[in-house]
Amino acid sequence: METIRQLFGKRVAELRKKHYWSQEQLAEMIGIDQRNLSKIETGLVFPRRCLTNIMKAFDIPMHEFFSWDYLACNNKQKRQFLKQIIDELPPDLLTLCFRAAFYWKK
Repeated sequence: METIRQLFGKRVAELRKKHYWSQEQLAEMIGIDQRNLSKIETGLVFPRRCLTNIMKAFDIPMHEFFSWDYLACNNKQKRQFLKQIIDELPPDLLTLCFRAAFYWKK
């Protein structure tokens, strides 16, 4: 099974290519260098500090970015993915995610 880092990285690469951006272009937009973006896209690292910049660059809400509907997996696997996301996020960003999720439920 792929890790959340790998899935996240694939999603970043997919969206970047959909916008016809090079790694250099996206890296500049989110404030990191191309090497770090490559590490994100290959699943070596999770973008703790630039996650919100990535969301802004693609102009999509966080819940859509983390939508796993396109994955062929069962609910147990989806729960494991969510747990990995929660474990990876810094506390301030995790709080933001919970607030956003509560807002979208209304």
